[in-house]
Amino acid sequence: SPSSISASLGAALAALSRRQGGAYHPRDVVQACSQLPLTYEVWEQNDASEFLMMLLDRLRDEAPEAVAPFEGSMVNRYSCESCGHERSARPEATITVQVTVEKTLQRSLADLVTGTRLDDPQKCGSCGARTVMRSQQFFASLPHTLVLQLARFQPGPSGYGSVLKVLERFEFPVLEELDLQ
Repeated sequence: SPSSISASLGAALAALSRRQGGAYHPRDVVQACSQLPLTYEVWEQNDASEFLMMLLDRLRDEAPEAVAPFEGSMVNRYSCESCGHERSARPEATITVQVTVEKTLQRSLADLVTGTRLDDPQKCGSCGARTVMRSQQFFASLPHTLVLQLARFQPGPSGYGSVLKVLERFEFPVLEELDLQ
């Protein structure tokens, strides 16, 4: 039976804490992570955010206390521009900031919580009108360890499915400057 991911990670962290330099081969961790439903094989390049979310999901089952520092939630609130009715989507554990919109983390976070108009009209659950909705995200609870995903892609010029990677510098503050209150 394959070893659990939590046990493999625990053994790796213990081994690393005893070492005084030198290399460490994470073969047991890699082998245990092969249980995750990744897009590619565990030893191939996978999306880091996707890997982290799958890893945290598995650890939530195996060792919930290991996931607790990462637990927080974002709530996406939708409001009808016709009648003002609001509804909230389920909380999300990941926080994605758009690099394409702003060039600093503070501005990207401000843009995230300010909200945007959704282009495609939707039917309002209250008034029944097909109307433009406004989407706004806010922090329902902050985790002890905040993980941010930088969305560095934007739609490309050739239409559907075409994307461009944003290569411009993105300013990230030192810890003392990041105030999320």
